[in-house]
Amino acid sequence: MFDDFQLDMSQAGEHGNFDALPRDTYSLRASLIEPKATKDNGGLYLNCQIEVLEGQYEGRKFFTSLNIRNQSQQCVEIGLGELKAWFVCVFGEVPATMNMQAIKQLEFKPFRAKVGIQKDKTGQYEDKNVIQKYVGPIDGGQQQQQSTQQNESPGDTKRPWE
Repeated sequence: MFDDFQLDMSQAGEHGNFDALPRDTYSLRASLIEPKATKDNGGLYLNCQIEVLEGQYEGRKFFTSLNIRNQSQQCVEIGLGELKAWFVCVFGEVPATMNMQAIKQLEFKPFRAKVGIQKDKTGQYEDKNVIQKYVGPIDGGQQQQQSTQQNESPGDTKRPWE
């Protein structure tokens, strides 16, 4: 079934550059957010594929993960804190309770963030990019959201995650 195919290697491009992006502030979006179990199956994290939207590195992607359930309470606090900051950055507020449906609302929503580089202390892996700080929405996203809310009827206060 899988052993009877041929590949035209003249169509293959060069192997891409997967070095970490330089430290800077970028326009970004999450093109995929998916929950995954930790290696020991005792926790849960969000695996987020982040894409650069503008400039020299447009189209480049990196992955980041947010611990949302873990034996280490400190890991959970850091992960939930970052998730909260991301929501505030994009929507100007955060839901009182969070579920996957609410989290998926972050996909494809542009935002600006300061990106840094995390060094692998073991020397086993390459350096990787991490979001150090969520700066804000792109193109006044919060202002657009506020003007949309002003145009809504007083009884219509539904949030994107509701």
